[in-house]
Amino acid sequence: MKLTWAAPTTGVHDGYVTPADLNYTVVRMPDSVAVATHTTERSLTETLPTEQMVNYYYRVTPFNGDIEGQTAESNRLTLGSIVEVPWQEDFEDLSVVPNMFTFIDANRDGCTWRSGRWNGNGNADVYYQYNEDQVTPADDWLMTPPVHLKPGRFYTISFDLNGYFLGTEKVSAWMGDDKTAAAMTTRLLDTQVIDFSEQRNYSCLIKNDADGIRYFGFHAESDADQGILELDNIRIEENGLFDAPDTVTNFVVTPASYGARAATVSFTAPVHDFYGNPITTLDKIELY
Repeated sequence: MKLTWAAPTTGVHDGYVTPADLNYTVVRMPDSVAVATHTTERSLTETLPTEQMVNYYYRVTPFNGDIEGQTAESNRLTLGSIVEVPWQEDFEDLSVVPNMFTFIDANRDGCTWRSGRWNGNGNADVYYQYNEDQVTPADDWLMTPPVHLKPGRFYTISFDLNGYFLGTEKVSAWMGDDKTAAAMTTRLLDTQVIDFSEQRNYSCLIKNDADGIRYFGFHAESDADQGILELDNIRIEENGLFDAPDTVTNFVVTPASYGARAATVSFTAPVHDFYGNPITTLDKIELY
């Protein structure tokens, strides 16, 4: 990755700058890593990992000696082919949408998912807007970038949905091995009906048997002549191993008599893992 920039010729308020005193601090985003501090060069080259999908950009702040100037941002460039868990997207950087997400206009009516700041409160998201012909229902998919899931693990995907603009929206969530509608074979969330101005957060548990790449799809399926369906704050997290011990049961804390600062803790150790298979030994039980 090579970054170049031009030197400022005036100050923020058209003041004077001394070219010989100019220096720059460069921060790589979105991981907020300072890759150069008070350098006098006006270019920078670094090698970045190419497996994890990241939408990179840089912030360059000029200094006139030790007087800080106005920060500029570079263009965005997406590197990598997959995302690793944990992963989240709040869409505040809207440039990630064309670089990492896929929209499918399944009914080919010219109306599909979009990205922007539709709700006017400064919050960016992706949204489906109804067809104004008043007769065509929604049949449109939003697909995430490819996500690497490891075998023998539970995962959780959570997201926010919001109905907007005088309509009743319908949406479902799916998982598949490719970013096509036909590949969305695992239903994670049954069709939900979301009324106008209703905001909901959803969380879906995923049981993943085999190592591989998965895509997550959000299917807008509202009736004709509805409103706006907004999607925001997608998060995917690991949520335990299949063979991890299940929770303890009969958990009781009994305080000591006469106000003594002590207590007796008792419980029954698990005899099955999360997947229901019997376990015969436990290495330890942590209490905190």
